[in-house]
Amino acid sequence: MAFWLRTRGPETDGWPGDVPDHASLLGTIAMTNRWSIEMYVIKRVWKVKARKAREAATIAARIGDLYHEAGQRSEVRVYFNGTTLPGERDRLFMEWTAATIDSPYGNDSLPIPEAQELGVRLRDLTEETWIEFYELMTPAKAIEIASGAN
Repeated sequence: MAFWLRTRGPETDGWPGDVPDHASLLGTIAMTNRWSIEMYVIKRVWKVKARKAREAATIAARIGDLYHEAGQRSEVRVYFNGTTLPGERDRLFMEWTAATIDSPYGNDSLPIPEAQELGVRLRDLTEETWIEFYELMTPAKAIEIASGAN
């Protein structure tokens, strides 16, 4: 389960769940068996068969929703480019955040039958796929920036 921290300030209404401003620096908090800070962005990329990006994106979005509903993944964002926009055609992207980068093998997560079935359909539409990992910029990782021009 993931949720956004709210902070006191003009954008909030002072509801009881508000937290001090410094807590907004923490970003997204995931509720697992302990509190943890989301530190990574994980992006899965697919190159799909010609004119199949929208269909593949629909399947990927459902798979992401299933993992989220099962508590195995934070909220997922899916986006794609078929043939109507500039850039790489027939590309599909799914990204989410995570506190750690864990192996999908050997953990306590139970298989999700519907996600497995949809995964077969998605693989049939896929020419190539890979996964990318990025470190999420947080205030704790920031370095001091000197003011003024050099």
